[in-house]
Amino acid sequence: MKLHLCLLVCLTLISCSPSEQQEEVISKQNTYSLSVKSTSNSNSIKQSQQSHNWWDSTSIYQIWIRSFYDSNNDGNGDIKGITEKLTYIKSLGVEAILLSPIFETPSYHGYDVIDYFEVNSDFGTTTNLKELLDKAELNNIKIILDLPINHTSDQHPWFLQTQKYPEYYAWSQDLPQEQGLPWSDVAAPQKVWHSKENKVGWYYGVFGYSNPDLNYHNPIVKKELKKVLKHWIGQGVDGFRIDAARYLVEEPGTTGQADTIANHSWIVEFIQFAKQLNPEVFFVGETYADINTSKAYLTEAGGFDAIFNFEFSGNILGLYENVSEQQFSHYDHVSVIKHGINQLYELIINNTPKNKQNIIFLSNHDVNRFISPTPNSHLTNKILATLTILSPFNTVTYYGEEVGVEQKLFNDDVYRRSLMHWGNGLNGKFNNGARPWVDDSAWFPWLVDFEPWNSSMAKYVLNNNVEEQQHKSSLLQHYKNLLHLKQNDIVFSSNNKIFTSSVAIDNAFVGHFKSGEISRMVFVNLNPFEDVIVTIPDNLKGSYQELLSQSNIELSETLQLSAGESIVLARQLNIKN
Repeated sequence: MKLHLCLLVCLTLISCSPSEQQEEVISKQNTYSLSVKSTSNSNSIKQSQQSHNWWDSTSIYQIWIRSFYDSNNDGNGDIKGITEKLTYIKSLGVEAILLSPIFETPSYHGYDVIDYFEVNSDFGTTTNLKELLDKAELNNIKIILDLPINHTSDQHPWFLQTQKYPEYYAWSQDLPQEQGLPWSDVAAPQKVWHSKENKVGWYYGVFGYSNPDLNYHNPIVKKELKKVLKHWIGQGVDGFRIDAARYLVEEPGTTGQADTIANHSWIVEFIQFAKQLNPEVFFVGETYADINTSKAYLTEAGGFDAIFNFEFSGNILGLYENVSEQQFSHYDHVSVIKHGINQLYELIINNTPKNKQNIIFLSNHDVNRFISPTPNSHLTNKILATLTILSPFNTVTYYGEEVGVEQKLFNDDVYRRSLMHWGNGLNGKFNNGARPWVDDSAWFPWLVDFEPWNSSMAKYVLNNNVEEQQHKSSLLQHYKNLLHLKQNDIVFSSNNKIFTSSVAIDNAFVGHFKSGEISRMVFVNLNPFEDVIVTIPDNLKGSYQELLSQSNIELSETLQLSAGESIVLARQLNIKN
């Protein structure tokens, strides 16, 4: 669910001078069982994770079902289409798939459910879902459902038949004057309290008129949603994303619309119910907020296994947005980027409790895809992919990101959810030619001047598609190399690794990862416009294997990295995978 989030960290990152990166960070132990220490040449950050769950080191592929692959040429992507593309998904090197909401709904997006037990008929049947679950299991891929439980559609039987289902939603006889949108300081009660001619009183709907909020102060509602969990766990689902997790349980007053004590308690109760059914079920929360707010959802015992971190995307993309070749040439923008990345990694690690996850991403269904203003955007995309996937964190790859799918406009969520590009041809071979859902104005009554737009994306499909990116230097192959390394390498797949960022090398990002006695080094030329020559310190000289290309390399006095190039090194006597 989309909210407006003001990210302030980027201002801190960019305003700090590069020399501040070399200041000593005081060694400390805090409530999150993480430690940070440094020398004059490096910042070392240890992840003290000790659990052994399937999600401890897992790369996720997020799919917007309606846009992924249309198997029956009706204009809508579907579950069978995902099953047909499972070989491709497996080839990427991911270990889990996060599906957009699958439930029966009146909308294109599915976050307003009318039946939690039925698969959306646009996407197929329960049988189709079971086939996907079974084939995914055979391929060692987990399936995670996006579960919107903050609200339902106003067409849900619970809302249509309020006499039969009393107090299933939050009602008030009078309009509460003090409340408004919880992410705003302005009192605007009719933004969140709504009325209908055939209903008595006002009902609360933080995400709009057609999305009434469920009333979790009612034990019967809790029981109903636990039935939903039990059903889908019984079907073989491996995990759940909880949408709008900060807003599930409200209290009266201006401070009672988000992050309430009751909200935290209900999340723990909900998750613990599921874990009693199957301890291996994974829960990730959408807590769209700054890290100081969202980290509270990781500290409580029995709560989320992970949350999505929204600060990483906003900040790391901000370091490359609207940056020209001249900016790299005329001042030391590489140092600014390097300093920003180190600060960002440290921020996230220091706010991740033991045995929990802050999962990072570059884009998703609520966040704009990164569009580089320069003609060599594929190099910037490769840099960003390396810094994300080979980071100290688990990651999500949003469908199409791996081939450079672009975004037509930025004024509505639909443009973030455009069709997957499979090849050159009508609709990018999303289907066999039927009008795709993105061109059907009936889905978007709020866009008054809406015009079909998918055909205008054809010029972007020419090179940015799966068929055209089978060569070794493609963005797709880069993603595959990184994700397979993250999945299979003994160091990158470890949940007990130490990350060290070197500041001795000033014109490239150099990250050291160590697990036990085994180590890896990641070199990234952060400049997508020109080559750099890196001076190698004496302690790094020697013979290595480059793991992305599977070639041998000798580090002597200098190392030349081409524009945007990444290499991953393992010492020749220290190669285990």
